[in-house]
Parts: sequence; structure tokens; C-alpha cells
Amino acid sequence: MICARNLVMPRSLLSRCAALALCLVLLLLNAPGAEAAFWNRGRNSPTSSNTSAQALQEVAPPAAAQQIAHVLSAHEPRLELLSPAADSLVPAGPWTLRLLVSDWPLLQSPSLGPGAHVVVQLDGEAPVRAFDASADGVVELEMPALTPGSHRLVAYAALPWGEPVSARQAKLNWRLHRGLRNQAALPDEAAPQLVAIGAPSLAATRPVPINWLLLNAPLQHLRPDDEQWRLRLSLEGSSVVLDRAQPLWLSGLKPGEHFLQLDLLDASGELLGAPFNALVLELPVPSSRSGAPAFYGAELNASQLAELSDPSVSAAAESTEATPAPDLNPEPEPKQKAPSAAVPSASEPSAKPEPSDAEDPEIVIAAESSTDATPEDAAISPIPDRGDRQAEDTAAPELTDVEATPEESPS
Repeated sequence: MICARNLVMPRSLLSRCAALALCLVLLLLNAPGAEAAFWNRGRNSPTSSNTSAQALQEVAPPAAAQQIAHVLSAHEPRLELLSPAADSLVPAGPWTLRLLVSDWPLLQSPSLGPGAHVVVQLDGEAPVRAFDASADGVVELEMPALTPGSHRLVAYAALPWGEPVSARQAKLNWRLHRGLRNQAALPDEAAPQLVAIGAPSLAATRPVPINWLLLNAPLQHLRPDDEQWRLRLSLEGSSVVLDRAQPLWLSGLKPGEHFLQLDLLDASGELLGAPFNALVLELPVPSSRSGAPAFYGAELNASQLAELSDPSVSAAAESTEATPAPDLNPEPEPKQKAPSAAVPSASEPSAKPEPSDAEDPEIVIAAESSTDATPEDAAISPIPDRGDRQAEDTAAPELTDVEATPEESPS
């Protein structure tokens, strides 16, 4: 009997241990946001921690953005810091930053929106964008006063939607100080650093560009299992971990405020140093697509593409857009004719109000025609509400109709 009991007890313990192990496995598999699962996935594909969330859905860039990127890829931008020198002391008050930009067509179209530009970011402040330069390629920016201590500055050549050019010579990273150098407030100069990049503007119902810049990030994937850093993006209850510095276009964001969190991690999944490696980027999505930049639209025609890639074409388009304004000046001519017609009837007191009554409708009509022209001009955009090429092709004729109506109304 004693031997039988000794044999039965271990079997029951084994069965209980097996049941407990099975429960633990099920709990680990069902645990929400289990970050350990990230590091067991494939290196070449993003991994989501919450499959039910629909915020992080990667989509293809808009057709117009792909066209612009292809044209601008023929350039090799280069940035050089002119003044103030790196690691120098800056006096109190606002100061001027001077950069030399080579082989990068800085421009901003009045009708199509931003083109290629240069971005300067001070610490975690909002980016400062430069869309023009002098004839010799010098960009001058008025910068705000620095607080006492040390500061990090980053400058880079950017595509119209804010994406940085990946070439090394297209970006700068340096430090400036005011009063005293406080090196402890900044990460080590050779340490990996993260820069969050926002788009100049977003468009309703259109993909959202997500861009970032990694400074001093070591190269990886040069050999098997060579993983030294990760980037975790968190948005709307969904997160994804990436191991390559490649921009994303996301869809599914409703109009309103959204906040994207970016965390730079090491190979074990821990936060990689601070500050600047745990950032929050605001994504304000408007409720209307009116005034959205052209790169959010469908395919651009040859003239539109040239206007967003060639500063001389953009300047010519800006000058031609200014010509319709003088065409509207002849509208007040009926005001001058109406008093001259009222002069012969000035002897009769009752006849004077009649020309004034006739003048008022003419003035009202002219005002209505000018106000009607304003929203139509504002609505003209290479990005139609429906996003099809037919609406784009009809945008140019609408402009000629608007210019013709004020000339016909006075007659």
C-alpha cells in the first residue's frame, strides 16, 4: 500500500504541473501588447502589437508625391553651415542662421503648395522651413533667442511633404550654446538620436506621411542577426516596431487631432537613451481638403510637375497668377459713367435719385461677381475633391471662366 501511494502522488503532481504550464502559455499568448513578440518576427516587415486597431495601415504614397520624388531624385542636395559656427556661443536675443544649399530647387508654388525646401529644427521645437535662397544659394533664417545652456540643431533637405533626403551630405547636426556650455543636457554627440518630422500640412481623407530622422544610428543587417536599434511607433492604440529608416504613409485617420509617439529602442527593446529618443508628434487632420497641397492628389500634368520642381517655372506661374487682378480694375468704370449721365437731369430735383438707384445695382453686381470669383479661385487646386484626373484637367478651364465673367458683367 505504501508503494502504491508513493507511485500515485508523483503522477498527480505531474498532471497538475502540466495543467499549470498550459495555463501560463495561454496567458502569455493572450497578453495585450506583449512586446517580447516583436523580436521574434521577421526583420523586413513591420509588426503590430494590436491587430484590432486600424490606425497603423500602411498605404502607397499618392501618385503626385511619387512623381515629385522621382523628379527630385535627380538632384544631390548638399548643406553647409556658414554661421554661427558649430559649438559656438550665441549672444542673447534673436540671431540669424546662414546655410549654403547646393543642388536643391527651393520653391513654394502659390497654387500647388510647398515644393523642395530646407528644414531647421532647434531641440524639440517646431520646424522652421525655408523655401527660397539668394542667388548664390545662401539661406538666411531668423531664429528665436536661445535659453541659457546648450542646444541641438538639425538641418536637412526635405521633399515637399517633409521627408528628409537620405544622403549624408543633405543633413547637418551641430550644437550651439548661450552663456555656458551644458553638455549634460544633451546626449553624447556620437549616440543615436531621433528627430520627429511633421508634414507642412495634412489633407482630409488622404494618406498621412510619417517621417523621422535617425542621427548616428549604426548600420545593421550587414550580417545575420545584426540588430542594434528599433523604432516603435504608437498611434490610436496601435503600435508597430520597425528596424529600417524608411518613411511611411498611413491611412485611416479621421479629421481632428492625433498624436504619434516615437520611441528609439535598443536591440533588447529598451529605450535607447534620453533626451530626444522618446518624442510625440501631433498630426492635425483637417475636415476639408480645400487648399491641400498638390502632392496629395492624383497624377500631375507636365506643367504642374515643372512648377513643383523648377524654381524658374514656379516664379513665372506666380507672376501670371498676379495678372488677373488688374483685369478686375475696369469694373469701377460704370461708377464714373453714371454721374455723367445724371448731369443733364440735375435741374430736376426728382431726377437726381434715379441715377443713384441705377448705380447701386451696378455696384452690387460688380461686388457679387468679385466675391463669387474669390472662392472659385481658392477652390482651384490640382487636388480635386474626387481625386480623379478628369477633375484635375478641368481645373485650368475654370480659371479662365472666372476671369471672363467680370469682363462680361459690366457690358
